[in-house]
Amino acid sequence: MTHGQDVWRDRRTVTIGRLLPMIMLALATTPNPAAAEPPWSGETLTLRAGAVIMDVDSSFRVDSRSLGKGTTVDAEDDLGLDDSDDVFRAELLWRIAPRHQLSLGYYDLSRDANERTDEPYQIGNVIFPPGISVNTEFDLKLADFSYAYSLVQNDRFEFAPMIGIYGLDFDVRVENDLLGLSEGEGEKFPLPTIGARFNYQLSPAWWVRAKGQYFYISYDQYEGEMLEIGAGLEWNVWRKLSVGASYSHINMDIEDTNANGGKGEYEYDGVWAYLALTF
Repeated sequence: MTHGQDVWRDRRTVTIGRLLPMIMLALATTPNPAAAEPPWSGETLTLRAGAVIMDVDSSFRVDSRSLGKGTTVDAEDDLGLDDSDDVFRAELLWRIAPRHQLSLGYYDLSRDANERTDEPYQIGNVIFPPGISVNTEFDLKLADFSYAYSLVQNDRFEFAPMIGIYGLDFDVRVENDLLGLSEGEGEKFPLPTIGARFNYQLSPAWWVRAKGQYFYISYDQYEGEMLEIGAGLEWNVWRKLSVGASYSHINMDIEDTNANGGKGEYEYDGVWAYLALTF
């Protein structure tokens, strides 16, 4: 286990340790859920925003028509990118009718680093020799838009299958200014997804919320899949204000099989602590 993973585990333990007393106190003091109004009786707009403590494992390969397949580079071990970090995440959910929901989510998972190479790396048309200092920019932004219909809905429970578009904006660049070496790859993918949302009201003030979505493609030169799952607790502190914490896992594996294509693999685990405002 790396030092970054130890740090992430310590942060997650501290976060959970702080939340548990709040959870126990609120569960003990909230009234009978039977007295609550159905939570989806009208149109609402909810904004959730906060920080994610994440743990990351990523790699990439950039191929060349002249040199062939590039080196599969581990972004954390080989190029020194942080394998744990704090990033911003936001989600906007509009319940346009009791059973109909639109949502828009955004992550910025970009990182950069400077590291000395231990071995030669072929990245596209450039071979980076061992023992040189390289600057790496690893930009990854994720945005997802989805529509969900509540197939099952009662006073406390909701299950809503959904369809959506997952927007992936990926750009990696490795450079050594002294030797004039620079190479990278950028791609933008609109990925159609299927999935579902799940909401369960433990009490008038407490919710369990979960979401999952999946994508697979094997078309022309592209092959790959993406999975996102997440679940957490949300506490309604006062009227339109709530606080929440949830765990998310994302796994992506996408390859362009062209001679000058490449491959990217990305695995993410994160704990999202957020504020939610409902209008």
